[in-house]
Amino acid sequence: MRQSNLKSWMLSVGLVFFLGANAAAQSLTWTGTPALGRTVMITIQGPPGAPYLLGVSNSPGPTILPPLPPIQLGLPFFYVVGPTPNSPFQPAFDLSGEAQVPLTIPVNLALFGQTFWLQAAYADSTNPLLVGFTNGISFTLSSPIDAPTITSVSPAFGGASGGDMITITGANFLPGPVSATLGGQALTDFVAVSSTTLEGRVPTGVPNTTASLLVTTPSGAASLGAAYAYTPEVPTVSSITPDHVQIYGGAILTLQGEGLGPGTTVVLAGFTLSPLSQTASEFVAFAPPFGSIGFVDLWVSSPQGSSFRSQAFRYTIPLDVGDGSDGVFAPTSNVTLQTGPNLGQFQFESFHIPAGVTVRALGVYPLSIRCRGEVRIEGTLDISGGDPAQPSIAGAGGFPGAVGVPNISNAFPGFGPGGGFLGVPTSFCSPCAGHAMEPTPPVINCNLTAIYGSTNLTPLIGGSGGGVATSSGSVISGGGGGGALDLAARSYIFVSGIIDASGGPNGSLPSGSSGAGSGGAIRIRTQDTAVLTGLLSVAGAAGVSSSTQCSSSRGRWLVQTWTGQTSTTLTPTIPPGVY
Repeated sequence: MRQSNLKSWMLSVGLVFFLGANAAAQSLTWTGTPALGRTVMITIQGPPGAPYLLGVSNSPGPTILPPLPPIQLGLPFFYVVGPTPNSPFQPAFDLSGEAQVPLTIPVNLALFGQTFWLQAAYADSTNPLLVGFTNGISFTLSSPIDAPTITSVSPAFGGASGGDMITITGANFLPGPVSATLGGQALTDFVAVSSTTLEGRVPTGVPNTTASLLVTTPSGAASLGAAYAYTPEVPTVSSITPDHVQIYGGAILTLQGEGLGPGTTVVLAGFTLSPLSQTASEFVAFAPPFGSIGFVDLWVSSPQGSSFRSQAFRYTIPLDVGDGSDGVFAPTSNVTLQTGPNLGQFQFESFHIPAGVTVRALGVYPLSIRCRGEVRIEGTLDISGGDPAQPSIAGAGGFPGAVGVPNISNAFPGFGPGGGFLGVPTSFCSPCAGHAMEPTPPVINCNLTAIYGSTNLTPLIGGSGGGVATSSGSVISGGGGGGALDLAARSYIFVSGIIDASGGPNGSLPSGSSGAGSGGAIRIRTQDTAVLTGLLSVAGAAGVSSSTQCSSSRGRWLVQTWTGQTSTTLTPTIPPGVY
């Protein structure tokens, strides 16, 4: 043991001498168990009139630290080995021949587990040159402080979800590391405020049960049975993951909340759920099927009560979003997608056209994009009809325009269900293509009866091509029809750029007449929300002939999300907004 520790400890040692006639044997005893923070009583029995010096050593005696100073015969004294050695103290005394001295061992963890010897030296009053020793006492500080005790817990009850702060009062919590458990689980945010006060948050428990408290310190442990009572909880649901499914149901739902353990019933959209697993804070079950899209209500109930959440969950459109086998689509420069090799079917994990990038889609099949994640179109997705070099070309899934034959007077219809044709050959009525003809376009169109397609875009059909009438001269072409797009995503769809499915204009007219192509079809579907702020066009193109002007028909569009669908042919563009 270091000298400084020994000196500090010895500051609290006192010895009183008493004069008497009995020259009994000198002895040293004590009462109590030596431990940090405890007080023991030392008893010295010896010849009256002899001065004593009490010493402590970390090795067997006889040892006195520090060396004895000159001893005054017949003068009892109290001697302290400390920061100022050789400091005599004159106490009161009687004639019993026995001295009893209380000794309080200081709280110094460096002394814990150490072994020491206590001994007293004395000078015979009849012969000051002789020094004798009492018996030595060996002791080990085997416990830093007394074992802890628990007096109370406040508050002594709370909900089974836990989390409440409690205060534990008692004694001997410090010094040294201390821990506390309730029902075998550690308290969180735990802190020892003092040797008599602990604080912490209770763990989760089971309603209608009690839990025992255990406090552990280096000197021992204390327990308090039934220290905390978990009260019954009214069941509540704070979240449902996922928060929507297709109307067919079948997805695994995880409900988080309180009071959801055995005995609690969960009813979603009028169906009682059978739990796959059930705890106080979590209820897992399959989502039941439901007949329509939109919000549904949730009820949870138990013997402790019930709670209700209006529009807690939603059912969305049944939608095939693919398997993501084509990976992430995010071009950094202009690219062309051909729909021929894979019949127009693309299955992406996510789909992103950055600003400044154009993706052109061509081919006989409509462009079908399935996306498991988010769709974001900031650039341009071009499935429009027509091309400066090839006016008759159609967008993916659209129909080409007719191509006239030079030096031959004849009329050739455009391709598709509403392909443009010359209504009365002698009148050279412009052969613009038809599609969705309600209402009649504001200018002349000779194919007013060619209305085709359905409002839900099933089947998905692109725009028709324009027709031509030739007499002589160079080749002329009708405009190609706008293409067809089916865009389906599980997550959000954001379009701040352009989706162009408009019809193509007619070609140059050195001689004869040609018509423009009609608009195509755009179908946007998501199980979540579509945010459309850019330009989405299914407009027909205007045609110019040598004798008259007409406009080809607009196409069709549909936006379908979990809230419902919006479909119209009354506008050539999709109104911006949140769907």
